[in-house]
Amino acid sequence: RLRGVSAPATRARHPCVPNADLAETEMELKILSAKLYDTVEEPTSSYATFNWSLTGALPTSVTTERTERHSRAPEWQHRSLLSFERRSSRTFFANKRCSIDMYTAAHGLGKWFGATDQHIGRAEFKLTPLLEQATWLTEQLLRSPDDNRKVGFIKVQFRLRDAFD
Repeated sequence: RLRGVSAPATRARHPCVPNADLAETEMELKILSAKLYDTVEEPTSSYATFNWSLTGALPTSVTTERTERHSRAPEWQHRSLLSFERRSSRTFFANKRCSIDMYTAAHGLGKWFGATDQHIGRAEFKLTPLLEQATWLTEQLLRSPDDNRKVGFIKVQFRLRDAFD
């Protein structure tokens, strides 16, 4: 060995981790945007809520901020980190459904007189794609809670540190 010359640093060999910025027990949820059909009255202000019933998950519900403009295509770009027990959640991801609900916020004088937010639509889906891939970008069909008719789409993205498989 020569004096003053150090040995080359050895790098630890790790398998490629797609989303190394996330912990093993975290899932990133991004509620990006929605597109409503013309059959739906244009909302003055809208928001969306993600719900899942995974035991031990925190939080079990996430709500976006409200949009402040009239639009049939609201955009939120809302990001939340959800924590869960990875070991016990594989069955949930494979078999159970999550939901995203979209609402029009009560506004104006109606709000003063007790008007409530109007439920525009609901998308229900399984997180099955996350068993095989670490990132899943999807548009889910929104259906009316009253008569199950199609009212639009909502775009969401899910990210795990790495896929289950």
